[in-house]
Amino acid sequence: MTQQPPLSKGNGKVTPIRRATSYSIEAEQSVLGGLLLDNSAWSQIAGIIAECDFYQASHRLIFNAIRQLAEQGSPSDLVTVGEYLESRQKLEDAGGFAYLGVLARDTPSAANIKAYALIVLERSIDRQRQAAASQQHWEEIERLNHQLATVKAAQDDRYQPITDLDLWHKAFPAVRWAVPGLIPEGVAILAGSPKIGKSWLALGVAVAVATGGIALGRIPVEPGEVLYLALEDTQRRLQKRLQRVLPADCGQPSGRLHFVTEWPRLHAGGVERFERWLTDHPETRLVIIDTLEKVRPHTASLDRSMYTADY
Repeated sequence: MTQQPPLSKGNGKVTPIRRATSYSIEAEQSVLGGLLLDNSAWSQIAGIIAECDFYQASHRLIFNAIRQLAEQGSPSDLVTVGEYLESRQKLEDAGGFAYLGVLARDTPSAANIKAYALIVLERSIDRQRQAAASQQHWEEIERLNHQLATVKAAQDDRYQPITDLDLWHKAFPAVRWAVPGLIPEGVAILAGSPKIGKSWLALGVAVAVATGGIALGRIPVEPGEVLYLALEDTQRRLQKRLQRVLPADCGQPSGRLHFVTEWPRLHAGGVERFERWLTDHPETRLVIIDTLEKVRPHTASLDRSMYTADY
């Protein structure tokens, strides 16, 4: 979009909005533009987002107008939405007829409106999670995470059935490996009895990936960044272990292996921290959590999981 609505007007001048990571003006505009172009698109996003999910106040006004018209069975285009807002003295606050025109003009089609609506929802929940985290309302954060996961699952094509014929002809991309033939992309669990060397094995793999060396003494791996959550270790002990594991021909560490000895539990901001890490480090090939129990949500003593009991 080439134009954004004003937040306020003073002396005839528009005060531009300030960008932030907790909202996407472009996604909000694309949702509204798609609805103005294709009224049938309303059914695709009505169960995903609500007026309150829009960050921009003017966008909330426009979305509410479209919703009201849709519920009345009336068309929602530039004219009808503009007249609806004008009759309620909200048109100027929504950016005027000119801004409605920009929304429709700069949106190619409503084809991807569901994806844009999910972005709007994600940013809305992110703002709510930030507010809840500032008050340490961990149960609210967990509820919001569940809400987002539920909506995304309902809209995700992965949960739709596929026929045997379509599956037969479907082409899949090549599997990406952290360690070829052993650790593919996705989640892998290294399990075993306590004190048998799981952490040593994980550290050896981490060093091999970070240096682009040889894993397990025989598997060449491509180099990449590694995040290692050593949640039962100290930096002193990690240093001693690293000195023993690092191959002699490496000379010095690669600088691509990142250690962390403290991490919030998954329900208390841990998931969001993983997301930020992966965004800030796009070359990451491997993340190791040692151990999973240290980041899982706490469970009551009378309702301990089998994993916790075994651990």
